[in-house]
Amino acid sequence: MVHFRVFGCIDDRAAFAALCDQSGVSQLRQVKAERRRCYFKPLRQNAGRKASRPSRDQQAKRGQAMLLRQCAKGANCGFTVQPEYTFDSIFIEISKGRCSCQGSATGTGPYHAIWTMGRTMTPQTHPVRIAALYQFTRLDDLPALRSELLALCRSHAIKGTLLLAREGINGTIAGTDAAIAAMIAQLRGLPGCAALEVKYSRAEAMPFRRMKVRLKAEIVTMGQPYIDPLQGTGHYLDPQEWNALIADPDVLVIDTRNAYEVEIGTFQRAVDPGTRSFREFPGWFRQHRDELLEGKRKVAMFCTGGIRCEKSTAFLKAEGIDQVYHLKGGILKYLEDMPPAQSLWQGECFVFDERVSVGHGLMPGPYASCKDCGRPHSPGQDCAHCA
Repeated sequence: MVHFRVFGCIDDRAAFAALCDQSGVSQLRQVKAERRRCYFKPLRQNAGRKASRPSRDQQAKRGQAMLLRQCAKGANCGFTVQPEYTFDSIFIEISKGRCSCQGSATGTGPYHAIWTMGRTMTPQTHPVRIAALYQFTRLDDLPALRSELLALCRSHAIKGTLLLAREGINGTIAGTDAAIAAMIAQLRGLPGCAALEVKYSRAEAMPFRRMKVRLKAEIVTMGQPYIDPLQGTGHYLDPQEWNALIADPDVLVIDTRNAYEVEIGTFQRAVDPGTRSFREFPGWFRQHRDELLEGKRKVAMFCTGGIRCEKSTAFLKAEGIDQVYHLKGGILKYLEDMPPAQSLWQGECFVFDERVSVGHGLMPGPYASCKDCGRPHSPGQDCAHCA
């Protein structure tokens, strides 16, 4: 069974065949609809009369028209349809103005769509630039800063989320190379943000639906108001230093992320706290401290981009633990820089956008996001948490 996603359209059969060859796919077959998930409704003939079942041709035209309407709502829909094309029976999910197509391949037939099989495109070819960023610093007049940043993002067609608090800024944004460069330059002009921590990646389509700038009490919620990363955190390690440290059996390795993130990937030997939110981490550590530290000389901690470890290592130091280390730039920087042959990472890294997960080289992974709970699950399968 082959899982796939549709990202665009192409009307050149030769170019489509070349794409299949490049993807290592011998042939692709027509998608069969799951009747219960189709968004095609029967035509009503007259009031008071039972609705007739539409023909396959009527379903195709209606589905095509719906796709066109959805795609017209935003340029970053992720699925486009040429008006002259018709579709037979296809499994289409439309969620909050974004179209996606997923399923398993069966049957035969011609195609006019670009299908990407897992990781067939290199990040350098993707048109959308994504910037994950954070900085702990003292910020004042947050409402005025929010208005300024939101206006700048809208003027550059940037989408994503930025969180502002008295303790700093955190977020992920996406746009063109020029737009992201302009935004990062603006952010680095803020007080204390000259060394703004930024990790870049690329995507085939815009991974966000809108731009949000929110005011928060904390840019990453731990619920420990006395913890201040500006007063001291753990020791930073680059990917090579990190590999050497976590290979030592006398080192306690802790994954500070939530349980649903850990489920799809983590480092070798890492302890999973099983937390539902980062706010639960302090209580978990205090409860299990003695058993965790038994026979351990050092503690190594990691998270997605590094920001949670800024607080978690500061928390452990406040708890009296001095030899605390964390992965600089987080998992994302590690996957970007570390060759797969030398990697100690296992699985995929969950990300909080419509890519859902990434692997080495920050290539989008195979997971889909549950429309009910937002947790990752394999395409074509029901979410284990909602089943």
